Amino acid sequence: MAVMAQICCPGAITLSVLYAFGPSFFVSVPWRLSLLLSWGAYLSVLFLIRFHAVLFPPRTTVVVVQRLMSFGAWGRRLAISTMESAVFAIQVDDRRVLAGCTSGVATFIVAIVAFWV
Repeated sequence: MAVMAQICCPGAITLSVLYAFGPSFFVSVPWRLSLLLSWGAYLSVLFLIRFHAVLFPPRTTVVVVQRLMSFGAWGRRLAISTMESAVFAIQVDDRRVLAGCTSGVATFIVAIVAFWV
């Protein structure tokens, strides 16, 4: 169940955004697709760490899981969602901006993994 939620939830969210904007929106500027997929990767890593913490309670405490969810799920995911919503709503075409936003999401992925380790 944990693996299915880890793959299906971020995949469903990513596919719904892809379907809402249409493939031509992402094909015209390739960095848009990488930004969307990096957001899905962030959610997948967050679910992986959360389910690992829940499935192995002797190794992790409840406080660690709560901090992880407050740090990763609400803090960072809200920031990433706001950034991506603004980028997709304004339909930014500048590759430098999109590459910078994708790098920002990659930084968040590294931060959540570093928090876990």
